[in-house]
Amino acid sequence: MPRRNISNGVMYPLLNKMAAAGYITLAHENDSPRAKKIAHITDAGRDRLQDLMSQPIEMDAKRESMFRFKLRGLGTVTPAERAQILADYKAAVDTDRASFDATYHHLTDKLASEITDKTVLAWSLRSLELSMSICDTKLAWITQCQEELQGEL
Repeated sequence: MPRRNISNGVMYPLLNKMAAAGYITLAHENDSPRAKKIAHITDAGRDRLQDLMSQPIEMDAKRESMFRFKLRGLGTVTPAERAQILADYKAAVDTDRASFDATYHHLTDKLASEITDKTVLAWSLRSLELSMSICDTKLAWITQCQEELQGEL
């Protein structure tokens, strides 16, 4: 599974900060060639997770990463909270899809005009097709999750 690489210079200070805040405990595992730290979430950490899960997401550059964080944590919240997170994510993706669609139609009109070099526009349209397909896939996934969730509400 693809992952974001996080260096030890970032990870360990973050783990130490979380431990100092009481969100996790760190135990050293000495039975391996490299001393590993094993993190265990505390009750305070679970409370902090619940707090983060209930906060609204800003519609900024971090939006997708924040939704992915919440989607990974859906099992930790109530069905009603799951429904709200999915509805919020759907609204964000719908907004993106509508924007891509409007841009696509604008560029399609430009492509049909008298412009002589259509290569740039054609490839811009292809790129938008990818973005729209990604949105469509996200929306299908959200709809499936919402349908499955109906039995829990």
